[in-house]
Amino acid sequence: MKLTKRVVDGVQPGPSKQILWDSELKGFGLVVQPSGIKSYVVRYTTAAGRDRRLVLGRHGELTPDEARKRAAEVRAKARVGGDPIEERQQLRRSESLSDLVDVYRQRHLARLKLKTREEYERLLARDILPEFGSRSLEEISTGDVARWHAGLESPYAANRALAVLRSLFELAARWSLRDPARPNPCVYVLRNPEQGRERFLSDEELGRLGAALAEFEKREPRARNAVAAIRLLLLTGARRNEILRLRWEMLDRERSCAWLPDSKTGRRPLLLAAPAWEVLDSLRDRCDIAPSKGWVLPSARKSSEPLADVRKTFSAVCAL
Repeated sequence: MKLTKRVVDGVQPGPSKQILWDSELKGFGLVVQPSGIKSYVVRYTTAAGRDRRLVLGRHGELTPDEARKRAAEVRAKARVGGDPIEERQQLRRSESLSDLVDVYRQRHLARLKLKTREEYERLLARDILPEFGSRSLEEISTGDVARWHAGLESPYAANRALAVLRSLFELAARWSLRDPARPNPCVYVLRNPEQGRERFLSDEELGRLGAALAEFEKREPRARNAVAAIRLLLLTGARRNEILRLRWEMLDRERSCAWLPDSKTGRRPLLLAAPAWEVLDSLRDRCDIAPSKGWVLPSARKSSEPLADVRKTFSAVCAL
């Protein structure tokens, strides 16, 4: 019987361990434990004539097709004199989490967006590598991870670091740098509770903030772009970087929106009401030549770069 997802899902655990062998690829099988855990295995014979059985991974983490492909690779390597189990054991004896991070940077982090990559690097350098960097992947236990997670100062940052560490172990199993049959030590560590907080300004507070922005703009003409950015944030509800990285060519007056690039679902519109267009028009009016390209909110120090932040300006406005 060929091992397909439908077949594997339909296998029920019994009082003892069961092994089902695939009819398509010799030596490829499924082990079903009495507990219900299902793992893919492959049998092969070494050049010395030794019979070996290698666990490829659990069902759910691997599909039958992915497991069959790995099994074929293992058997092909054994036919030319290799021993995947011995190679894996040698690798694990020398593999530390720091070694894994080096591979992680090349194979995974390099494909992420810059901002996400920078955040992951920060968590690795500050929270993960100092604790686990020199330790072997096989010796890091759930208890070790739980104690480390509980000891991190910020509950929110601790959850982010835990997510990165969990991803590291998942990829280590996928890349055969760790036994895929062993549970990820991060899986059973409970995340810290997180409670979102929303705060909306009243009409009176909005009026006072508007007056403070106007007053600050008179006092600090060089902060006009930062003040405009704050106004656009208030009027659109957009994320900070979505406003700070606006370019003139993104604006679409006909559709009353700005087209934001590089979102997870592709290009998406940011709706702009009339008050937001008034702010944008005032920015355009300040230029000698009405721009059609470039940053809407360039840095005062270097016009070829966007405004970096508005937090200092906002704090100064709130202090008025």
